Amino acid sequence: MLAPNTVVNGIAQYTNAVRTVINQDQVTGRSDWLQNANSTVFGRFTYNKQDSLQGGLQPLQGTGNNSASTNAVLHWTQVLSTSKVNDLGISYTRPNWQYTRPLELPDSAAEIGLPNTSSYTGAVQWSVAGFNLGVGTNYIFNAYSNNIQLKDDFSWVKGRHNLKLGVDAINKRFIYYNPSGDKGQFSFGKLFSQICPPGNARCEQARVGAGVPQDGLEFADYLLGAYSSTLLIVRQIPYVGHQQYLGFYAQDSWRLSNKLTLNYGLRYEYWSPWAVPRNATLSFNYETGQPAFALQNPNDFLDPAKCFGKCAPMTAGVPKEAYKIGSKNFAPRVGLTYALTSSTVIRGGAGIYYDGNINMNQFNDIQSGAAPFSLRTKW
Repeated sequence: MLAPNTVVNGIAQYTNAVRTVINQDQVTGRSDWLQNANSTVFGRFTYNKQDSLQGGLQPLQGTGNNSASTNAVLHWTQVLSTSKVNDLGISYTRPNWQYTRPLELPDSAAEIGLPNTSSYTGAVQWSVAGFNLGVGTNYIFNAYSNNIQLKDDFSWVKGRHNLKLGVDAINKRFIYYNPSGDKGQFSFGKLFSQICPPGNARCEQARVGAGVPQDGLEFADYLLGAYSSTLLIVRQIPYVGHQQYLGFYAQDSWRLSNKLTLNYGLRYEYWSPWAVPRNATLSFNYETGQPAFALQNPNDFLDPAKCFGKCAPMTAGVPKEAYKIGSKNFAPRVGLTYALTSSTVIRGGAGIYYDGNINMNQFNDIQSGAAPFSLRTKW
């Protein structure tokens, strides 16, 4: 605890400026190859890394917000004729983002003798109303995603029509470490420092009759070590999710006149549900009011004889991904362009599109956020 260096509202307090350190590095390489008059190959590689650490006034405080990204892309553009062009591309992307407490801090939970917390370092969370005990950041969010994309676009100009056809396929692999709440959280009320203990009706009646205030102080309960509630979260395994995407489209830009152009097309998109390789998922059975596990024995995700859940017996009628999605994702679109004058153009359009869930980290709790995959102990 740092000594006070100022007085605020008559109370001696410590204050200072908090420093944030940001370091960033980026490497980019590009290559263009004109194979011949009708063929061009383009390639690019980019790596970017940023480390950010915001300090705190107290020794255990601080928040890290790091990010990194690896990107590689290769495109081949082939002119097939004076009216036909094909573009084929493949790319790989690996983003990584972190929002964590400083991991170089000591394990204060172990130092005070608190058992059964995670192997990560960090501080116990103390919650006392009206007091700042200088606790550290609770979170450890560390997410990776490996994405491979293959796409092909074909363009054909035929008379007043500009036709385009294409296909797009994406394979995603998402890995998420989230051992937040893993060092324990203690909350203190004024249950034991107030005049009447909780639930003592005779004392409460006498107190009210005498006109004596209940009083009590949360910090007094803290000094007594008498917490009102505590919480410990243990996540058995990191979340791993696999998702596939497949899309097709066809569109036409039809020049009806020198002033009016009609754009119309149809796209089909399918985002598969997030699959968990170890089948550590559960949903809710609304008929029985009970959890529905994908595994017949939910503990098989820890059994090496069952391939850690991958080859374990499954529950009939329960989706492996814990949820289902629709497959009729047809997305029409239409647009109009009209040249009102030589200097004024009016445009309008409408369409439907489908998208996969971008908050991938939330599926950690949606699919695997309950026992035995994630253990939450509160008392």
